[in-house]
Order: sequence, then C-alpha cells, then structure tokens
Amino acid sequence: MNTSNATNKAVAWSSSNSSVASVSTSGVVTAVSKGSAVITVKTTDGGYTATCNVTVTEPVKPVEDLVNTSFVSQHAIVGEKVVLKGSATGGDGNYKFAYYYRRNSDKTWKTAGTEWGTSQYATFKPGYADVYEICIKVKDGNGTTVKKYLSLAANKTDNSLECYGTVSNTIYTFGKTIKITGSAKNNIGTVKYKYE
Repeated sequence: MNTSNATNKAVAWSSSNSSVASVSTSGVVTAVSKGSAVITVKTTDGGYTATCNVTVTEPVKPVEDLVNTSFVSQHAIVGEKVVLKGSATGGDGNYKFAYYYRRNSDKTWKTAGTEWGTSQYATFKPGYADVYEICIKVKDGNGTTVKKYLSLAANKTDNSLECYGTVSNTIYTFGKTIKITGSAKNNIGTVKYKYE
C-alpha cells in the first residue's frame, strides 16, 4: 500500500493473532511464538486495507560439538572386572559406543563388549600386573566419531602379598636387643606388621 500521495497518510496496524506476532503502530512486526498470523494495515481515510501472512518458526539451535566424556575406574586388580563407562555430550545424540583395551607392551587392541553398541559400559579382566591402555569411541547419529584414550595400572590381589623378615643376628644373648625387620612386596594399600 502506497500512501505517499495521500492527503491523510494515517494508517492503523493490526494482527490477527498477537500471541504469535504483534505489530506496533509504526508497522514493526515482532515474533512472539510459533504459529501463523495475518498482519493488516488499514488507511484512516477511505478504509483501504492490505494484508501480509506471517509464519513464525522456532529458531534452529546450533548443534554443539560432540564431546567424549567417557571414563574408567582407576582401581584395577588382576583377574577382577574393570568397568569402562561410555558417555558423551553434544552432537545429535543417539550415541553408540566401542570399547578397546591392551597391555602397554601390546600392539593389538582387544574389544571389550559389543563394538558399536548402545550399552554405556563394558568390562574386561586384566590378566597381568601391568599398565593397560583404554580406548573408548563415541559415535553420534550423524556418524561423527570421537576417541578418548585412558590408562590404568592393574595390581596383584591382596592374596599375592609377599612378606619378608630379617633379624640382626642369629646368636641370642640374654638381655641383649635383637632387631627384627619386616618388609612386603606387591602390596596394595597400607601394610601393617605384627612381630611375635
């Protein structure tokens, strides 16, 4: 509608659905919520009208980068299960996981659990008192894959504790002090000694 040549240039603006799109007295349209509305302008002189259909959509949220937040327990005992926990943020969701492990001295990775499954954890049992490398992969629905590498040291069980003892001499004299020394190998945690 062109009012540039009109004697009375006054117009009135209105919206058929102001909860979707509102319009100011100067004709500025503001999106309020998802939906459709018709914006109408009407001249004061003559009552001429013009309309415009407006559709308001929800803004497209930017997709955050896929981040692998997987982790593994740092406490491992030879022959006992170690839990590998897969987790992620970002991407488009619909995550799938793959879990791998190997001894620090090995070249070949072994698969823990099902490769590219939806399970958020897998387990393996370390067979040696050694450092193990862990690789957990996360893949989202778009096929984006992010790896995360971790490591842990597997220790022998408490049952494998080896105890050693020494005395300062083997000829005992009444009233003289004998020094007894205890030591341990392959221990886990705090070791306590008892001398009898």
